[in-house]
Amino acid sequence: MIRRRAAAASGVVLLFAAAALVATWPLALDAGRAVAGGLGDPPLNVTVLAWDADRARHGFSGFWNAPFLFPHPHTLAYTEPLIGVALFVAPIEWRSRCGSGLSRRSSLV
Repeated sequence: MIRRRAAAASGVVLLFAAAALVATWPLALDAGRAVAGGLGDPPLNVTVLAWDADRARHGFSGFWNAPFLFPHPHTLAYTEPLIGVALFVAPIEWRSRCGSGLSRRSSLV
């Protein structure tokens, strides 16, 4: 009975993994550098997710003072902070050696 449930759960995980690959197919070929969705908001989202992950690693110290629009303070408040997404993809960002784009692509899947 337990083996049957484990096999069914494994099948479901594989099905969803395959569906995610099909839905984001061109990105799988260059997972380290490609950005989904064009050159509008996705590069900003990549930057915000990388900043959120960095600030989570430092106990959210200086969270709102993102490294853009200097010398203005609290610049992360000018855009969507993506805190909910960042909490899930921060470990991927911390372990990633191929740039911040991997965490953005992981959030899409």
